[in-house]
Amino acid sequence: MTRRITRGPRLAAVAGTLAAALALGACGSDDDSSTSTAAATGTGSATSASAEVQDAKLTIGMNSPTYSTQMVTFVAEEKGFFAEEGITDVEVVTSDDYVAGLVSGSLDITQGDTDTLLTAAQKSGDVELIAVYRSKEFQMLAVGEGITKPEDLKGRTVTGGDRGGRNEAVVKQILTKLGLDPKDVRLVPFGGGSDDRLQALLAGKIQATNLFPRHKVPLEEAGGRFLYSEVVDAPQESVAATPKFLEENRPLVEAYLRATLKARQFIADEGNKDEVIRIMREADFEVPDEYVAVFADEVIQISPDGGFDVAAMDALIDEEKELDLVPADLDWRAHFDLEPLWAVQEAL
Repeated sequence: MTRRITRGPRLAAVAGTLAAALALGACGSDDDSSTSTAAATGTGSATSASAEVQDAKLTIGMNSPTYSTQMVTFVAEEKGFFAEEGITDVEVVTSDDYVAGLVSGSLDITQGDTDTLLTAAQKSGDVELIAVYRSKEFQMLAVGEGITKPEDLKGRTVTGGDRGGRNEAVVKQILTKLGLDPKDVRLVPFGGGSDDRLQALLAGKIQATNLFPRHKVPLEEAGGRFLYSEVVDAPQESVAATPKFLEENRPLVEAYLRATLKARQFIADEGNKDEVIRIMREADFEVPDEYVAVFADEVIQISPDGGFDVAAMDALIDEEKELDLVPADLDWRAHFDLEPLWAVQEAL
């Protein structure tokens, strides 16, 4: 499998008309409140794609170069799930322009933030979401040495990352759940990712921030701890194609979904942890030992069947409307085409 990373402006989106909206946003369920719950204990059926998919090439866009984002695709390749489905040439392109690349046709399928994909769908009509990647979210507040209770944070420096972003909103929610008013702390913006926030916390530059399970070991070794920890339904990352690609390549889209759902289920089986880590490290991803130690906790973010909780999607979009991260008139149901996913779920 080919992998390349690009950065910077590349392609511009063009206007278009989106396909008709689906009545429901759930995957594989007659219940309007939740998706199907495919068993995540194996690789599913070995049923392959139709004869229409043979020696196919697929170019997949990624919004992040991290192992956790690209894990499903690389496991699907290494375990032969793509080959079983007639997809024999896979190129992964990591780019900031994962939406523009999709709309221009240089990417066949792309994976990225749900809000970004939905905003593009609303504005151009040339993006259709076909599955969710991460359906859950860690909401964890890490604190530095000497902080033992919520009241210790009063007057201290806290960050949730970029100003006005969703991560900052989550930190404010956690503070409220802990009985604090966000105004009780000095909330500051902070650039970079979670690893950068961890280093700032350990250096004493900040006293609290949102982190992840993989940060537990270095955090506790430095005298810190998690003051709050919860896993919530939040379909924050999705998979998308263009309506044109879906219409012209339905068997290929189903083949991709079938292969990646097998990979999702393989990853969800903790007995396969060592093999998954080997695959990613041999593909030159830097997988830290801290992540390996909490592998089972981390991978529960990945939807095992591509589905999501409808109420959670409603809540996520409502929250992001309040933060002006998505258009105020966004109807997310109008921008999902889940029929290929439902067909694959039923077959597996």
